[in-house]
Amino acid sequence: MDKQVIAIAGPKGGVGKSTISANLAAALAMLNKKVIAVDLDLGGANLHTFFGIKDTVNLDDFILKKVPNLSSILIDTSIRNLKVVCGVSNIPGISNMSEHQEMRLVREVLRLNAEIILLDLAAGSSNSVVDFLFFANKGILITTPEVNSLIKIYSFIKTSIYKKLLFYFKAKGTSELVKFIEDAMDFENHPQIATVDDLFNQAREINAQVTESARAFIANYNPLLVLNRVHNLQESKTVGNAIKGIARRFLDINCDVLMSISEDTEIRRSLAKSTPLVTYNAVSAFSREIKQLALKLCTG
Repeated sequence: MDKQVIAIAGPKGGVGKSTISANLAAALAMLNKKVIAVDLDLGGANLHTFFGIKDTVNLDDFILKKVPNLSSILIDTSIRNLKVVCGVSNIPGISNMSEHQEMRLVREVLRLNAEIILLDLAAGSSNSVVDFLFFANKGILITTPEVNSLIKIYSFIKTSIYKKLLFYFKAKGTSELVKFIEDAMDFENHPQIATVDDLFNQAREINAQVTESARAFIANYNPLLVLNRVHNLQESKTVGNAIKGIARRFLDINCDVLMSISEDTEIRRSLAKSTPLVTYNAVSAFSREIKQLALKLCTG
């Protein structure tokens, strides 16, 4: 079975990340795809609440090795083709997973029997979030049109690039470049580095060959943005063009807006029902756009 892993993250809390994750998982299942949604918001798991799931087995049981695999803690939902792995509820400090814990979790995620595995990640750019985005087939970043959210999304993508470079240089065994990136992650150490192009120019002085291969590696990084709570088409175009321009100028990457999702008052009602809006109100603006997003992900 072909398998697609879609990771969904957000630069900060409160942008509607989990709402979109739950509804997108449902919309994909309604396209007759076999879907498993995994709640990897290790600091604030809540995906189960969107499906009316209460006390049950969850990631605690897997992480604490009470069960052998993630398949043992799959929960059926009321939606055909959709199962859920509920998130961590009571493990202090788990938001900072060790590398060993991460790799064990990644291996088990990839073993899940599904056509689409959707990962609802934590807000922010912790190592775990960036790592899970890194191994996914598609990484989607959720943001809103507010200025603060746009600043956060820029910072998130920049941090992701630096962490990807750190991973790359470690894999190449170039300790000098590793140290350079670690230092450069603190702006005060290298205030002259204003863009990713500046970063690469300085890195070339340390090791030109590895730096050029790293540049090609980063050029393949194309984060997909979903703008949530958009009020009109003009706002969507203006914000989308601004993000794309900033990403090209300062981060040296392409950053496309995959979809804009309208502000919709029906969302509050769906949260009260503990049921994804797409499953019972197909004509709402939110539902139509989430279904369009699901189609894009299946065909793109």
